[in-house]
Amino acid sequence: MSTNKIYELDSNGPVIFSKDDMERKKYPNPKGDIYLIYKILRECSLEFGNAYFDLRKLPNYESNRNSAKPITASLTELLKSKL
Repeated sequence: MSTNKIYELDSNGPVIFSKDDMERKKYPNPKGDIYLIYKILRECSLEFGNAYFDLRKLPNYESNRNSAKPITASLTELLKSKL
């Protein structure tokens, strides 16, 4: 599994929302109790030359059905997964 889509996240980190917060914000069918919400600043794939990265090499990668979940990685981890 690989991608060339890279996004810069706000350096202030995530905001924590409860299930109730998500329902008030009209999020459809929240299932979890706690959500970490990251502000995406921009796509920065071009700055990496549209390089592809093997997501399976990232420490937070989960296989099978969990592979569809978003993951985070440090820049060092990401560069080690470059194809």
